[in-house]
Amino acid sequence: MSFSCIPIGETLVSEAARLVQLLGYNAAYVRTEDESSCHRVFWVIYWLEKVESFFRGRGSMIPDYDIGCPVPECPQAAPGQLDWLLTTARLGRLMSRTYECLFSVSAVQMHTGARLAAIDSMSRELEAWHSTLPEPYQPRNPIRFAKGKNPCAEDMALQIRFIYYALVMSMCRLRIHLTVDQSSETDQEAKRQLMETARAVIYHTRYIEHEAHVPVWQLGIVPISALFVIFDFVIHNPFHKETATNISFLDIAAGYFSRWEVSNKDSVPASSAAEFSHIARQFVRDVQARSQTMASQRTSRPEPDNSVPMTGDKNDSSGFTVQASQLTNEESLVLSDIEGPAVIGPDQLFYPEDPLQTLLGTYMPPTTDLSNMFNSALWYQ
Repeated sequence: MSFSCIPIGETLVSEAARLVQLLGYNAAYVRTEDESSCHRVFWVIYWLEKVESFFRGRGSMIPDYDIGCPVPECPQAAPGQLDWLLTTARLGRLMSRTYECLFSVSAVQMHTGARLAAIDSMSRELEAWHSTLPEPYQPRNPIRFAKGKNPCAEDMALQIRFIYYALVMSMCRLRIHLTVDQSSETDQEAKRQLMETARAVIYHTRYIEHEAHVPVWQLGIVPISALFVIFDFVIHNPFHKETATNISFLDIAAGYFSRWEVSNKDSVPASSAAEFSHIARQFVRDVQARSQTMASQRTSRPEPDNSVPMTGDKNDSSGFTVQASQLTNEESLVLSDIEGPAVIGPDQLFYPEDPLQTLLGTYMPPTTDLSNMFNSALWYQ
């Protein structure tokens, strides 16, 4: 399931999902002496397959309309604690519905109003599920488990948080894509929520162990997605008041991926991800310095002498003839490139809505393999 071995986890989960249905473990009655264990096996496979399918961007192999078995009681769950089997079953169902209603082929063919309504509906379902969790496991609350005392509970709390954050980020990005022509407070709220959620992902990477049992989506996919989101906010909002904080979160992400590279040498080019922090910081410095230079040049430039008509051309330092109006146009073009996103307002955020699919074409990696993500050949397929 992780980078420590040959990436066959997806194949194993798919085969397990096929077998539990072939054996009839999804039926209400199973002809066996230990029916409860069969049902428990089914719901564990159900959770793994739903998560795998969502992060691969495909429909589930286990249809929810063909499940008759109940979720067995979890004897380990005391009052006030997490019933992990029931919680993951509900979350798996929610992820499947999110893909079906928002990202499936049928969903993307609906008109914009229907898709926005679907986003609102799935957001309400996600928050309703969030409210059913015990307080220590709710993603909005900090993790308060004593380190090492209950590692299973801490791992489950972390997985629940990362799934929740991934769902929120996907819904926010879809809403931004659909409302690109509708500049409103709702649009800004979605961008702020996207930024805060990506920050939460990066903050919680401190709890991730670089071990073989940690699933790939938790180890790499969700953190890298959050890294790209924050990087986009920095690059497209170099003058925003939140940019300095976002760069600090990029530094945290750089530390996480550097730790990954030390723990699992050569398993993935983590140093490439860590360099995003340096790129963003240098870009913001260059843009701000360039803007200050342009502003000082505008302030120090003498007023033109209107008494002398400028009817001809003049030569620049290279000796070529340049129109007088051309200098002003070129300067304004440079300023618009630097300050373009900032014109929407000092407190407003800009986020690009262009999908990556047009760049990648129809090619997608055959498995959840992040080791080739920064392979330049991928971008020219």
